[in-house]
Amino acid sequence: MSDLPGFLSVRVLRGVNLVSRDAGGSDPYVVLHLDNQKTTNPVWNEELTLAVRNPETPIQLEVFDKDTFSKDDQMGDAEFDIEALMQIVRMDLKDIRSGTVVRTVRPGRQCCLADESHIVWENGQIVQDMLLKLRNVETGVVHLQLKWVNIPDLRVRSDSPSLPQSAADSASAVAASRPPEEQHLFHSSNPSTSKSIILDLRARMRSSSTSSLQKVKTSVKKKSVNPIWHEELTLSIMNPIAPIKLGVFDKDTFSRDDPMGDAEIDLEPFMEVLNMDPENIRNGSIIKTIRPSNQNCLADESHLCWRNGKFVQDIILRLRNVESGELQVQLQWVKIPGRH
Repeated sequence: MSDLPGFLSVRVLRGVNLVSRDAGGSDPYVVLHLDNQKTTNPVWNEELTLAVRNPETPIQLEVFDKDTFSKDDQMGDAEFDIEALMQIVRMDLKDIRSGTVVRTVRPGRQCCLADESHIVWENGQIVQDMLLKLRNVETGVVHLQLKWVNIPDLRVRSDSPSLPQSAADSASAVAASRPPEEQHLFHSSNPSTSKSIILDLRARMRSSSTSSLQKVKTSVKKKSVNPIWHEELTLSIMNPIAPIKLGVFDKDTFSRDDPMGDAEIDLEPFMEVLNMDPENIRNGSIIKTIRPSNQNCLADESHLCWRNGKFVQDIILRLRNVESGELQVQLQWVKIPGRH
């Protein structure tokens, strides 16, 4: 489930009968937290596009532990050569059977390989899996997969040292979908290019722990205990078992924001239906109904529907740790184009 090709869209619709924290009402906003737990064996399964101009330049890799109130801690680094891969790219492999190992690169003192790395012709693509041993740290291994991606009709302007526009669009589109802390994991020494490599990350870390906490929030609604937001917040789901934690706060200018209640959203029912084939489901059909209980924060039944080509779940949450207040949200799954 961790490699689902998409993101969860949480639309915060409105609050009902929220508590008043100020003399003239409240200035509420909503914060969503998704904590995928601390892990020393994270699995990313994410693609990052790098522009390659000089195949002799190794790619530098760094791993960090994300900290909220201090500088991110280093968790090791490595580098890997792409010369062997680039040599295979220049070959005509159309007549080779899929799954054929074209070349094997072995570990040595001059590289960071933890094991043999095989370059394979697979389903019409050149693919190289590699295990990298992290340096400058007690322990840790990162699993990468390289794929060569040809960019059709690419033109390189000889008078421009920058990345060609189509390649830049490809690279920025991938980077834009990543949290800021993940965008700096890879650095290319020379960004000018007419080609790209796609890195499919699978990491096995055995050194120190790293946390994956996402935090997004709505705008502030002035002087209202029945605010209407209709704002869409997007979260990347790595662990479908981890609930979304939701907090409502009263915005204060000269003091700490006052809490106005909290709740949790259980994602498991929603994530389970994503494996269904919606082809024969009629638009508007209710696929599953989740009822309120002592184990959830639902104020009313929540219906999971197939609506206009999307799985949608409408939820009314009863806020905890506060005198009164409900929050209406809507979940939708957003697919990433071109991913299956």
